Amino acid sequence: MAWFDPSVRILYLSRRVSVTNERALGDPVVEVMCGGLRLLKKTKAKHRRPKDVAFVRTPSGWGWYLDKFYLPDDMSDA
Repeated sequence: MAWFDPSVRILYLSRRVSVTNERALGDPVVEVMCGGLRLLKKTKAKHRRPKDVAFVRTPSGWGWYLDKFYLPDDMSDA
C-alpha cells in the first residue's frame, strides 16, 4: 500500500523496504514494482539511480531502506 502526492511526485510507502548488504549476497541489486508497473529497473543498490529515487544508506552501512519513492518525470528510464 502507498499514498501518492501528485504535486511533488512522491509515492509514500506504508511499509519500509529494506535491502541488506551482506558479503554472502554479493553486490545487492534492487528493482521496484508497483501494481505490475516497473518504477525502477534492476540496478545495483550502490549506484546513483537508487539514490535518485530515495534509497537511503543505513547509518550502520549494512544496507539501504526506502520509505518514499520519488517518481521520475520520465518513466521511460524506469
